[in-house]
Amino acid sequence: MSHSEQMIENQFIQILSEKENQWTYRPDLKSEEALWQNFRGHLNRINLAVLEEQLLTDKEFKQVKVEFSRLTGTPFLASQWLRGENGVAQVLLERENGKKVTLEAFRNKDISGGTSSYEVVHQVVPDSSRVDRGDVSLLING
Repeated sequence: MSHSEQMIENQFIQILSEKENQWTYRPDLKSEEALWQNFRGHLNRINLAVLEEQLLTDKEFKQVKVEFSRLTGTPFLASQWLRGENGVAQVLLERENGKKVTLEAFRNKDISGGTSSYEVVHQVVPDSSRVDRGDVSLLING
């Protein structure tokens, strides 16, 4: 990365994460696995009542990842999923106890407040053979 590119990225992050803005810079999130675990934390937080205060197990979260990948496999599908049903992006899950629940990942009406969390990550390295990486990525609820 060139020096000027790095300066632009750093300035962008600084502006987003200034006090009056809602974005939190997360320098600890540097890998895909870290992003997934961050998303898991947000799903648990947002859906605590639906989960009856029983956080997602590893097996359940693996199921969430598969369903999420299916729902967002193309840019069109991702856009459609984010618009959601009645403005709510959801993921269906069958819990280990057999109970089926619908997890909310994002509510359009919660933009700029509500249950939404806004985070900025920088130079996330893929956990695969891909060599590309995102310069600056904006996360809403992980």
